[in-house]
Amino acid sequence: MNINVKFNTTKDVGDFVNSALTAPFDITAGEGRYIVDGKSVLGILSLDLSNPVKIEWEEFNDETAETAFMEKIKKFIVT
Repeated sequence: MNINVKFNTTKDVGDFVNSALTAPFDITAGEGRYIVDGKSVLGILSLDLSNPVKIEWEEFNDETAETAFMEKIKKFIVT
């Protein structure tokens, strides 16, 4: 699955990563051709955060975990 998120502050990045760390699946974050670990504050901060960041993860066999993760990060999601 993939979504776009927007971070306005470094606290937003920290909040996102704290939510990502609870997910039982791997998450990547990227913009353009740069892809980093979506569970790494330093990785995400190394991206150009003036634009939305693409977040991806493999479909996980636990829909409850994906739903819980989406609920935690919904304030960062942009269309």
